[in-house]
Amino acid sequence: PYDVNNTSNRFKQKMWGVGLLAGLQAAWQLTQNWSIFTDTGVSLLYGKYNVHRHIYGLATLAGVQTRFHDFTTHHDDIYSLQATIDLALGLRWEWIFGNESYRLMFDAGWESHYFPGFNHLDQYEITVGFNHPPAPKDSNGDLSLSGLVFRGRFDF
Repeated sequence: PYDVNNTSNRFKQKMWGVGLLAGLQAAWQLTQNWSIFTDTGVSLLYGKYNVHRHIYGLATLAGVQTRFHDFTTHHDDIYSLQATIDLALGLRWEWIFGNESYRLMFDAGWESHYFPGFNHLDQYEITVGFNHPPAPKDSNGDLSLSGLVFRGRFDF
């Protein structure tokens, strides 16, 4: 039996993709210049995930501390489809002028972007014997990004 002390895990994931986006944009006019807007969208991206995993640390075996730096290093290039869901709701001010040739618009709203199954990093548990690498277990976690957005636009 051994004890693992000061284990460090470094995980890094990058992703790029191209795909199609379909959605619906709507605005409910409150006054001549003010409206409430909503944007919804779904997309399917095809892209590449760059995944790097590095596990190292210290272990104690029979009272002696042993370093197992570089216990495991792994790199994957994964090509996959990624679904996304986009939602937005907010308040909009717009002014149409110049004989209806120009439009100035400002938005303030809340946006949320959801990526189901985005995490392609494995989680590791060091529960096997001292001379064996950590055992990976799948972790397909979701990614959600949301926040307040301010936007300006000029059309001509």
